Parts: sequence; C-alpha cells; structure tokens
Amino acid sequence: MKRTAKLDVFFEIAKRLNLVFNARPVLYGSLGLSQLVDAMIDVDDIDILIEAQLFDASLQRVKAMMAQLGFRLVDEAENEFVRNDIKVGIASDGDMKTFAHIDPLTLRAIETPAKARLLDLEQYLACYTASMEDGYRKIVRQKNDALKIEIIKRQLDRGVV
Repeated sequence: MKRTAKLDVFFEIAKRLNLVFNARPVLYGSLGLSQLVDAMIDVDDIDILIEAQLFDASLQRVKAMMAQLGFRLVDEAENEFVRNDIKVGIASDGDMKTFAHIDPLTLRAIETPAKARLLDLEQYLACYTASMEDGYRKIVRQKNDALKIEIIKRQLDRGVV
C-alpha cells in the first residue's frame, strides 16, 4: 500500500474498531481507490464503511470512540468528523448491496496493519458508475467521479489490477 498520512489515520481508526467492536471496516472512496491506480487522485477525506449491524445498533458508541481518538463531529447527518484538518466520514456498508450490487462480505480482507476490507478496481467501477446516478453526487461530484471512472477503465484495459 502507498503510505500516506490519511492512510495511517484510516488504520488507526480501523485498529480501534477492531479492538472495541470486533469490526472490519472498509477503506472506501478516493483514498481506497488511490491505493489501486497508477494515476494521482485527489483525496479530500477518508471514507470508512462499517458493518450495517454495527452502524444501526451502535453508531453512538462509534461516535464516542471517534471522540476518544480526538475527532470532532462536524456533520451529524453525514457522520463526518475532523481532526487536524483530516476529515473522516463513516457510513454503513449495507448500502453497497443496493447501491452498487456489491455484497460487502465478498470484499477482500486484510489482516495488517489492521483488519479491514478492500474493494478491487471492478468494484470501484461499479460504485462510481452507480454514484453518477445518485442525486447529490451527480450534481456536486459528477466531473470528479467521471474522471475516476476513466482512470479505472484505463487501468482495467491495461490489465493492471
């Protein structure tokens, strides 16, 4: 993996989720995609998906855990946190099934430096393609998402996964 400050923060949070909730979070969004492609991708924040049952049953405890790690909740509706100008968004992995037809249980699991799950390029392609149909992302992020789709397709066409 390409070590960055944001990736280190993801693994810090993942380790705590492992320990406190026995959870295996998903590295999602631009940060996860940036680990798979050769092209430079702008990574604004850290997107983390947690198991749907954890999200539904224990979100308040997850928020408390984030506060213990020094994160401040800045958007309760979006479950967005900030620490030292690094933004972290937490969402449920359950939406992947309906949104992009990806079963979160099929994601590749890693054990170190923390237990986590990762998407592959084809799964990212499905997610970003589906996001182009999403109302908010279609209006706000369409150009950025279209660029990511092109990057993914070029890399898949070259056979680089």
